[in-house]
Amino acid sequence: MAVAMCIAACAPDLNGSAGPQQDGVEAVDEVVEQRFQFECPADVFPSESVNTSLTADDCRNSLDLCKLECEQGAADHCLAAAFAMEELQPFGGTSLFLKACRLGAASGCTNAAAHKFSQSDRIADECIVRSFKIA
Repeated sequence: MAVAMCIAACAPDLNGSAGPQQDGVEAVDEVVEQRFQFECPADVFPSESVNTSLTADDCRNSLDLCKLECEQGAADHCLAAAFAMEELQPFGGTSLFLKACRLGAASGCTNAAAHKFSQSDRIADECIVRSFKIA
C-alpha cells in the first residue's frame, strides 16, 4: 500500500500541472521535458512538415517572446528558441525541439532524437532511428 501511494505521489504529472511556484513558460518547459522521457519524436511528428526560417539570432534577445509564440503553435519559433537555448545550456532546448517536432518541424525531430541518442545507453534505439529518418 505504501509503495502504491509513493508511486502515485512521486510520478510526474503529465497532464500539465507543474505547480503554483513556476511561471507559465517554466511550467510548460518542465511538463514537456517530462513527456520527452516517454515520447518518441517520430511518434509525435504530424503527417505534413512545415517550413521554418527563423534562427537562434531571431530569438536570442527575445527568448520569452519566442517561447510564447511557440506555445501558441508557431513551430518556427519553437525551433529558433530551442537553438537559442542550446547556446545558453547544453540540452537546454530539448523540450522546445520536441514541441517543434510535434508542430511539424522535421529539424525539431532530428534534434530531439539527437538529444535522446546522447542520453541513451542503447546505440540502436528504434525510436532514434525512426526519428532521424524524418528529415
